[in-house]
Amino acid sequence: MKFKNLFVLLLILVVSSTCLVSCKLDRTEDNKEYDELFAMDDLRVTPNSAIVSECKDGPQDTYDKFIVGDYQDVDHPIKVDSSLLVMTDGDEIVTTDEAKKSAAYLYNIANHNRQTTPYWVSYGAGSGYANIEIGGKLRGDMSVRDWQVKDGNEYYFEDFAKVTQAINTETNEDSSLGGPVSSMLEYCHSKYSPDGKTFYVKSGSNKCFTDNMIEKYLVEDNVINWAKAGKVTTMSYQEYLDSICARRSHVEIDNSLMKWSSISGVKLSHNKDGYYELYIEVDVTSDCLLLGEENLRQSALSNDLKYVYQKITIQIWDCGLIRNYATLNSWSATIGSAAAGGVIKISGESTNTYSKAYSYNKENVKNLVITQEIKDMLMG
Repeated sequence: MKFKNLFVLLLILVVSSTCLVSCKLDRTEDNKEYDELFAMDDLRVTPNSAIVSECKDGPQDTYDKFIVGDYQDVDHPIKVDSSLLVMTDGDEIVTTDEAKKSAAYLYNIANHNRQTTPYWVSYGAGSGYANIEIGGKLRGDMSVRDWQVKDGNEYYFEDFAKVTQAINTETNEDSSLGGPVSSMLEYCHSKYSPDGKTFYVKSGSNKCFTDNMIEKYLVEDNVINWAKAGKVTTMSYQEYLDSICARRSHVEIDNSLMKWSSISGVKLSHNKDGYYELYIEVDVTSDCLLLGEENLRQSALSNDLKYVYQKITIQIWDCGLIRNYATLNSWSATIGSAAAGGVIKISGESTNTYSKAYSYNKENVKNLVITQEIKDMLMG
């Protein structure tokens, strides 16, 4: 039992980190369904004029706010000012202050616009693994999927996580821990708010899962059996923010504090189809990731969990809206066992990748909508 709980705690890092933030946009096996759903086809279309018209040319005095991540008082979407950007050459990682400020400005414009743009829908896919060594070498792999809709003040979020394998890496055989670990870690969530003030949340375990659900998710109906999930929990706005460990709002990219001084390296290019591609290597010794790191430490009963690296690739339309967002993250930690009163300690590592694609055109994304069935399920 102690051994199992140690393995579970390390796998928590895979799940939690993928959901909190979660590095080029590699098309891994886990992400192939992008091409089968809406993402790649739809995102070749420039955001529709109704959305773009909401973006305004930001006054120059907002620049300093965005490079230090302090822009809460700006209440409308803002277009990118290309004169403030420092473009880089090829694959070279640039470390100048000017390039870092340019990157922070562009990233925070995108994060700000995600919160203030009237409509968007996203689809995310991620995978991760955890390695530990204690009486043998074990590896656990997980996959996550999610989709979100922001439509004015109305909001919906749905996700699930599934263990794809638990193996003994010395024998390359399935571990006996696979079944118990899956039962403890796999989950699904359905979260809805009609007004951005009150949130209705339903959570379930793998009892809600159906066969081949990763392949069938969003392709077939009723892949998640919500009737087998728990009761609906009603939350205030602040309660919901606390539950997801948010920094500013429930529709920010993640809970990092992206200041220019938190960036260690940058690449920035412009694509002929009308979007920027920004690559950021985060300084993991800065305060950028402290909120997410503390949340993971509490989950893993660890006093020394730390990021080994975080790398972000974000594609941003000329008008300032996100096209695609991807992260590659890695952690190391000494993990304690709750079952052993925190006495037993092991060392391990966890790594995950995560990609999220966006659309701003309702007509092109007809399979990702807040249906009346969803509302009835969560609000009764």
